[in-house]
Amino acid sequence: AHDYDLREYLERNWATLGPKLKGQIHVLVGDMDTFYLNLAVYRLEEFLTRAKPLADAEFGYGRPMKPHGWQPWTNAELMRIMARHIERHRPRR
Repeated sequence: AHDYDLREYLERNWATLGPKLKGQIHVLVGDMDTFYLNLAVYRLEEFLTRAKPLADAEFGYGRPMKPHGWQPWTNAELMRIMARHIERHRPRR
């Protein structure tokens, strides 16, 4: 294994990574991804739904038949979502 498989890496290291990543994993993929990446996302979701500690991960699938590169928002909307997330989770002094 060369640590190219994110799911396998997370599963192998979940005891350490899980508490740090709780609520921080958000994955979007088209359900007909051009490179079949949706199949790997299904496997990642299956692992994270049974992982202990709980992952509280979020998955979104572009349906029906959305290809590679699908996203439900414009880039501007995505930047606003990310900025809100960063603000809510930034370290407090």
